[in-house]
Amino acid sequence: QAVFKPGGHPDHPVLRAARAAIHIRTAVWAFNRKRNLLGSFPVENGVGISYGRVITGRVGARGGRNDLTVFGPVVGQAAELETLSKKAVCSKIILSPAARSVLQGQFAFEPLPGTFIEAYEMIYDVPRS
Repeated sequence: QAVFKPGGHPDHPVLRAARAAIHIRTAVWAFNRKRNLLGSFPVENGVGISYGRVITGRVGARGGRNDLTVFGPVVGQAAELETLSKKAVCSKIILSPAARSVLQGQFAFEPLPGTFIEAYEMIYDVPRS
Protein backbone atom coordinates (compact mmCIF):
# COMPACT_ATOMS: atom_id res chain seq x y z
CA GLN A 1 0.00 0.00 0.00
CA ALA A 2 1.25 3.44 -0.89
CA VAL A 3 -0.25 6.83 -0.14
CA PHE A 4 0.47 9.85 -2.32
CA LYS A 5 -0.44 12.91 -0.30
CA PRO A 6 -1.21 16.29 -1.84
CA GLY A 7 1.13 19.20 -1.24
CA GLY A 8 4.88 19.47 -1.34
CA HIS A 9 5.01 18.31 -4.96
CA PRO A 10 3.89 20.06 -8.16
CA ASP A 11 2.23 16.96 -9.66
CA HIS A 12 -1.18 15.69 -8.63
CA PRO A 13 -1.09 12.66 -6.27
CA VAL A 14 -2.96 10.49 -8.79
CA LEU A 15 -0.41 11.29 -11.49
CA ARG A 16 2.41 10.36 -9.11
CA ALA A 17 0.61 7.11 -8.26
CA ALA A 18 0.13 6.30 -11.96
CA ARG A 19 3.82 6.90 -12.67
CA ALA A 20 4.78 4.68 -9.73
CA ALA A 21 2.44 1.97 -11.03
CA ILE A 22 4.08 2.09 -14.46
CA HIS A 23 7.51 1.73 -12.83
CA ILE A 24 6.28 -1.23 -10.77
CA ARG A 25 4.76 -3.00 -13.77
CA THR A 26 7.89 -2.36 -15.88
CA ALA A 27 10.09 -3.79 -13.11
CA VAL A 28 7.87 -6.89 -12.86
CA TRP A 29 8.10 -7.35 -16.63
CA ALA A 30 11.94 -7.14 -16.49
CA PHE A 31 12.05 -9.49 -13.50
CA ASN A 32 9.90 -12.03 -15.33
CA ARG A 33 12.01 -11.74 -18.46
CA LYS A 34 15.07 -12.79 -16.42
CA ARG A 35 13.08 -15.58 -14.74
CA ASN A 36 11.98 -16.84 -18.15
CA LEU A 37 15.60 -17.05 -19.34
CA LEU A 38 16.37 -19.13 -16.24
CA GLY A 39 13.40 -21.42 -16.89
CA SER A 40 11.49 -20.16 -13.83
CA PHE A 41 7.80 -19.39 -13.62
CA PRO A 42 6.62 -15.77 -13.88
CA VAL A 43 5.24 -13.79 -10.96
CA GLU A 44 2.45 -11.26 -11.36
CA ASN A 45 0.91 -8.34 -9.56
CA GLY A 46 -1.57 -5.62 -10.27
CA VAL A 47 -2.08 -2.08 -9.06
CA GLY A 48 -5.31 -0.47 -7.87
CA ILE A 49 -5.46 3.33 -7.78
CA SER A 50 -8.28 5.15 -6.02
CA TYR A 51 -8.64 8.81 -5.16
CA GLY A 52 -10.40 10.57 -2.32
CA ARG A 53 -10.28 11.61 1.29
CA VAL A 54 -8.88 9.29 3.96
CA ILE A 55 -8.28 9.43 7.69
CA THR A 56 -4.61 9.19 8.61
CA GLY A 57 -3.40 8.11 12.01
CA ARG A 58 -0.82 6.27 14.04
CA VAL A 59 -1.56 2.86 15.50
CA GLY A 60 0.52 0.81 17.88
CA ALA A 61 1.57 0.38 21.47
CA ARG A 62 2.79 3.18 23.69
CA GLY A 63 6.56 2.90 23.89
CA GLY A 64 6.51 0.20 21.20
CA ARG A 65 6.11 -0.02 17.51
CA ASN A 66 3.96 2.64 15.83
CA ASP A 67 2.77 2.61 12.25
CA LEU A 68 1.15 5.26 10.14
CA THR A 69 -2.05 3.98 8.55
CA VAL A 70 -4.95 5.24 6.49
CA PHE A 71 -8.65 4.42 6.85
CA GLY A 72 -11.73 5.03 4.76
CA PRO A 73 -13.76 3.73 1.84
CA VAL A 74 -11.10 4.85 -0.65
CA VAL A 75 -8.60 2.45 0.93
CA GLY A 76 -10.96 -0.49 0.54
CA GLN A 77 -11.78 0.56 -3.00
CA ALA A 78 -8.08 0.57 -3.96
CA ALA A 79 -7.74 -2.97 -2.56
CA GLU A 80 -10.78 -4.10 -4.59
CA LEU A 81 -9.32 -2.54 -7.73
CA GLU A 82 -6.03 -4.36 -7.20
CA THR A 83 -7.95 -7.63 -6.90
CA LEU A 84 -9.77 -6.85 -10.15
CA SER A 85 -6.42 -6.42 -11.93
CA LYS A 86 -6.47 -10.20 -12.48
CA LYS A 87 -9.16 -9.56 -15.13
CA ALA A 88 -7.00 -6.96 -16.91
CA VAL A 89 -5.52 -7.64 -20.33
CA CYS A 90 -2.92 -4.90 -20.80
CA SER A 91 -1.27 -2.93 -17.99
CA LYS A 92 -2.92 -4.49 -14.90
CA ILE A 93 -3.21 -0.93 -13.53
CA ILE A 94 -6.83 -0.40 -12.53
CA LEU A 95 -8.34 2.96 -11.58
CA SER A 96 -11.49 4.16 -9.89
CA PRO A 97 -13.69 6.64 -11.76
CA ALA A 98 -12.38 9.47 -9.53
CA ALA A 99 -8.74 8.61 -10.26
CA ARG A 100 -9.47 8.23 -13.97
CA SER A 101 -11.08 11.66 -14.13
CA VAL A 102 -7.90 13.27 -12.76
CA LEU A 103 -5.78 11.63 -15.47
CA GLN A 104 -8.21 12.18 -18.35
CA GLY A 105 -6.26 13.35 -21.38
CA GLN A 106 -2.90 12.14 -20.02
CA PHE A 107 -3.44 8.39 -20.49
CA ALA A 108 -5.87 6.17 -22.34
CA PHE A 109 -8.33 3.97 -20.45
CA GLU A 110 -10.57 1.03 -21.19
CA PRO A 111 -13.51 -0.01 -19.02
CA LEU A 112 -12.75 -3.25 -17.18
CA PRO A 113 -15.57 -5.62 -18.21
CA GLY A 114 -17.17 -8.22 -16.00
CA THR A 115 -16.68 -6.38 -12.73
CA PHE A 116 -19.12 -5.52 -9.95
CA ILE A 117 -17.77 -1.97 -9.57
CA GLU A 118 -16.94 0.68 -12.17
CA ALA A 119 -13.25 0.29 -12.97
CA TYR A 120 -10.88 1.29 -15.76
CA GLU A 121 -7.61 -0.21 -16.98
CA MET A 122 -4.90 2.32 -17.78
CA ILE A 123 -3.45 1.79 -21.25
CA TYR A 124 0.16 2.68 -22.00
CA ASP A 125 3.00 1.13 -24.01
CA VAL A 126 3.57 -2.05 -22.05
CA PRO A 127 6.94 -3.70 -22.70
CA ARG A 128 6.59 -6.84 -24.82
CA SER A 129 9.03 -9.69 -24.81
